[in-house]
Amino acid sequence: MIYNPALHTSEAIARWRDAAHALGLELVVEPVGEAREIPQQLQILLPAIDALWLTPDETVLAPQTIQHIILETLRRRIPVFAPSLRFVQEGALIAVVCDYRDVGRQTGEVAAQLLAGQSLGPTRVREARKSRLYINLRIAKTLGIVVPASLMGPSTRMASAMARSSQFEEACVGGSQWWGSGSRAGHSPLTTDGTASR
Repeated sequence: MIYNPALHTSEAIARWRDAAHALGLELVVEPVGEAREIPQQLQILLPAIDALWLTPDETVLAPQTIQHIILETLRRRIPVFAPSLRFVQEGALIAVVCDYRDVGRQTGEVAAQLLAGQSLGPTRVREARKSRLYINLRIAKTLGIVVPASLMGPSTRMASAMARSSQFEEACVGGSQWWGSGSRAGHSPLTTDGTASR
């Protein structure tokens, strides 16, 4: 993981380390203060990891750096776990993304509770109830990763998105084929452009 310490607290890093440890994993981190530091830190980090986790970090995910990250990880055959569908379309292997439509419903429910004078309880921050899983199948094939059929839910549709540059295509990626699935029943299937159908 590469991160900007100004955007992530030490408490958050500690929680992520604990979560990784609980799964039998080790979280390896490299801090950066500016986007220009990323290529050098990436060279230090990549030989020491099996996968790269990208968190929502505006320094690391800046447009001028994300393509470099994707290209370097592909060359080293290291899968990237990204925070949004956009990066899966650009060459990351996988993303788990909250269902923003349901987040809107959840927010409305909380607002209704407050207006009714109801207590929200001791936990005022709530996690999203639903999420979506996106996997770039072409990248999985390039990395030699077999996606289990059990993950290919019946509510999903195949879609494709062209890579955004010739340099990206030269990395043996070309068009990115991906699929998305709701993590709970009742999610809208995806249309061919990746948006939820109504």
